[in-house]
Amino acid sequence: MAKTKEVANLVEMTIPDLQLQLRDCEEKLVRIKFSNSISPVKNPLEIRSLRRQRARILTYVRQKQLGQPAAEAPRPAAPKKLEKVPAKAPVKAPAKAKKSNKDKK
Repeated sequence: MAKTKEVANLVEMTIPDLQLQLRDCEEKLVRIKFSNSISPVKNPLEIRSLRRQRARILTYVRQKQLGQPAAEAPRPAAPKKLEKVPAKAPVKAPAKAKKSNKDKK
């Protein structure tokens, strides 16, 4: 439920507010990554959540720039299924002629 409130807050924000939020999120991410490189952080999943939060903010900024409503976010089209082509019957090689004992002489 916390995510839905968070997303609702992002939808209502203006572009300058979102950019400010983005800057804060990026600063936190850099600090946590730096501290993680020195010594492991207590909660490594925080890095993942900050990356995702940053992506969410960037998505809403771009949607607002394009003038798209948040509910109608563009989604990638599903890949088309290829038709199955029936397999061809295997071609048989011509039978070799058997050599008889007469040919060996």
